[in-house]
Amino acid sequence: MKKILILDHEREVLEILEFGFKLMGHDVTSYADLDTAMSCEDFNFYDYIILETDFPQMTGLEFGHFLRNKKIQTPLIFYSRFGSLKNLYQDKVHQIEGSFYLTKPSSLDLFQSIFEQIPFKSCNQ
Repeated sequence: MKKILILDHEREVLEILEFGFKLMGHDVTSYADLDTAMSCEDFNFYDYIILETDFPQMTGLEFGHFLRNKKIQTPLIFYSRFGSLKNLYQDKVHQIEGSFYLTKPSSLDLFQSIFEQIPFKSCNQ
């Protein structure tokens, strides 16, 4: 079981991902806004953070830099609905250490394959 934090301002997407990952046996927490997540979470607790890039108050990329500046080393998986900007986003995401980029819609199997590529870190170690 992996501990996954999902951050997406679209509640429908949050619910689908949360439901799917829970069915796969993962422990999932989700937030629809970054301000609430920032005030409530110890981001090092998670094995993976799935982060949408298009938040109204701050881009997901800015939030990724915020996490790295706070010395949060949890792997970040960014995803965006802007498939036409994939190359631009990929370049920016790869500047953030320990990050991956996917476009919406992405299947749960694709997320799972990303999890398998990332060295697993147990929160209990």
